[in-house]
Amino acid sequence: MTPLVGEKKNRKRKIIFYLLLFVFLVFLHVSLYPYAYDDAYIHFRVARKFVETGFPYYNPGEVLKVSTSSGWVLVLSLIEFVLQKIHLQDSLPVVISIFNASVTFIGAIIYGEVINSSIGHAISFNKKVLFYLLFIALMLPPSIGLMETPLAILLIGLGIWLILQKKPAGLFFISLSIYFRLELIGPALILLIYLLFTRQLKWKDWMQQM
Repeated sequence: MTPLVGEKKNRKRKIIFYLLLFVFLVFLHVSLYPYAYDDAYIHFRVARKFVETGFPYYNPGEVLKVSTSSGWVLVLSLIEFVLQKIHLQDSLPVVISIFNASVTFIGAIIYGEVINSSIGHAISFNKKVLFYLLFIALMLPPSIGLMETPLAILLIGLGIWLILQKKPAGLFFISLSIYFRLELIGPALILLIYLLFTRQLKWKDWMQQM
């Protein structure tokens, strides 16, 4: 077997693996979405009322904050708006289950690239697979629960990856993640301080992003 033929076979195996992993995640999410967290359906109701009334309240006329994830409410509202336009608003949980499966899949790949960039060389595919499985195992509960955590983790991971590529635009995604999970403000600040004082990110570059 020539090196070229072997490389093509390896590429095909990787593509097949990624496709099977994605299909498995979608199947798992769609099968288990009826067991989503109660908080997920609170978000769904707020998003629906936001689309229908223009106010992000659980009950119309009651000024009561029931969500600390403003970004997630906006994402759900956008999806709900589209679904209402095509008369599929009752399918929001199924759509979000597929959406979360996709986000978890992409998140695993992004964090795999973060590892590659951090250590300065590509890890073996077998080690990547082990990492993907660990990452997905950690993300499955909130992801199947139709919560915003996988998207927040994806955003901060994308930001880290961009910064490792010397692209200050990564700060935008790290900042954006806080609007999905407020708890990420701590890790985001620690990461920012670390990058600034290790000079992986220049103060000048940071100020230009403000």
